[in-house]
Amino acid sequence: MLRRIAEIKNVGTFSNCVARHIGFEKITLIYGRNTYGKSTLGDIFYSLEKNEADVITARKSIPVPIDGCAQSVKLQFASDDENENQGISYFRGDSWAQGLRESHKLKIFNDAFYHDHVFASRKFSRETKVNFSQFILGAQGVARANQIKDLRSDKRNHTARKTTLLRDVFADVGNIEAFLASPLIDNPDQQRAQKDALEAEKHELVKQRGGLGIIRNRPELIVLTDDYTSLIRFFDEINGIFSTTLDTLHEQAKTQLVAHVEKNFAQSRGGEHWIQQGLKYGKNENCQFCGQALLDDALALLGSYRQYFDDEFDRHDAFVKQELDRIGACIETNIFMEMANNVKLNWQYWERYPDIHEFEAVKQELGPLSQAIDVLLNSANRELIAIRSAFTERTQNKRAKPHYEVERLNVEGISGSIAVLGESLDAYNTLVDRITCI
Repeated sequence: MLRRIAEIKNVGTFSNCVARHIGFEKITLIYGRNTYGKSTLGDIFYSLEKNEADVITARKSIPVPIDGCAQSVKLQFASDDENENQGISYFRGDSWAQGLRESHKLKIFNDAFYHDHVFASRKFSRETKVNFSQFILGAQGVARANQIKDLRSDKRNHTARKTTLLRDVFADVGNIEAFLASPLIDNPDQQRAQKDALEAEKHELVKQRGGLGIIRNRPELIVLTDDYTSLIRFFDEINGIFSTTLDTLHEQAKTQLVAHVEKNFAQSRGGEHWIQQGLKYGKNENCQFCGQALLDDALALLGSYRQYFDDEFDRHDAFVKQELDRIGACIETNIFMEMANNVKLNWQYWERYPDIHEFEAVKQELGPLSQAIDVLLNSANRELIAIRSAFTERTQNKRAKPHYEVERLNVEGISGSIAVLGESLDAYNTLVDRITCI
């Protein structure tokens, strides 16, 4: 059954009818005065039942609506177990775009039914309707109808203009009626000039506020630290270990051991360690290989060995190796290249501050100082690499013979570079602190 008339536009007296809030029951009575649209409803239902679009197109509203003559009808049908949205019939573009479903029944018994079954013809063209309307209304009525049409058009245009003004011009005005009732300005040109000046001032303030945000988000320059100064202490400790000897060793045993190693070993390096390990395997005065008793000369030689490799030797050997491992790790640093990278970053950071009034003056100081420090850092890094290489080579010799003195590291060059670097860093960091305070 028909549940609702959702929409009728530009059909007969219904120029823009939206009645979706009114529902139909099993028995619904529609009544009204003449020309109020009862016959129009009958024709709409008849057009849907027969799928004859010309019944509706012949009933375009008179006068022509201000939004054109496009016609549309939307009816909602549903049986007891259906939803209204499942049975929607549309009239669009001079045809029923969506007609009745098979489950819906519609039978119309209006004057059209009688004309179809009783009279020979029922033709009433639009031109006839227009002429008939003008005849009934008369010239004055037609003029009034056109005047109403024009007034409606003007009202719609003014409403659209009002909406645009409220959105684009008066959006910041709290009470529009009070604003419109305010007195006119005596000198509009002066007021307009003041307004333009205030707008320009506002623009500059907004620009400055945005600039302050950009400046706050810029990175600050990095202060260079002097963590490298500990390298001098490490170098002194290394040279101290390289210079250590085992003074408690007996010179006679030492001489005899050295002579034996040179005579009986293809390579003297590592010979002492081999003998030291061998003594640990001996349990008595017999040979460790064949078990025979050793002669007096052999026993005397073993006694010299044992005297040489006493507990003090083991303690000294362990101390040297442990210290070389510890200090060797301390000089495996890349501190100078990290500082050089920070110098480059500081220069890049300062390039982002061209809007500061002291930019060029600071740049003239920062540039040469950065170049000088970069040269010193690269020089110190090369010297550090050379020292690490010498340390590796001499450490091997010291590990093989921990009780012998090995050549000390030459650290005069890097010590001088570090001293000069310290003076330059003081000037550099002073400039960085001054930049931070700008």
